[in-house]
Amino acid sequence: MSTQAKIFAKIQILQGQNLADAEERILDLQTNVAAKDKRIAHLKKENKALQKQILLANITANKERLEIIDEAKNSAAIVTLKIRLQMAKEAADPSIDRAEWHVAPWKQRLHELGDDEDAEEVLTIEVGGSGGKDHTDAAEAGGSGEGKVDDAAKA
Repeated sequence: MSTQAKIFAKIQILQGQNLADAEERILDLQTNVAAKDKRIAHLKKENKALQKQILLANITANKERLEIIDEAKNSAAIVTLKIRLQMAKEAADPSIDRAEWHVAPWKQRLHELGDDEDAEEVLTIEVGGSGGKDHTDAAEAGGSGEGKVDDAAKA
């Protein structure tokens, strides 16, 4: 065998080894790409699920916030109406024109707001008793309404 043939044989062997190494690297890279694509798809799926959870949490939080606001408004309206009714009851001074105070709508609104028990208490106090003692009873029954406002704020 001539030297050229030996060199040619060595080149073919080296070329075959390099080709095998390159094919092996290509196969490894393809495997890595497939694994990374699978991981990316999984992370996208998790991201979508987390975004959905965040959206639901925001909706729930907004709904709860609106319910709390409505409860606070309701409590404030009840307190205001109770104060008005108490004011009307305590105004025993004949010089005050109580005809301008629309007590009946206040009582009706208390009833509509679902505060029947306290409304009836205020009505009972207004109808049957003397001025000084009734004021104390009404205050003990919930007169200032601070407890109701605090309860609404806590909710």
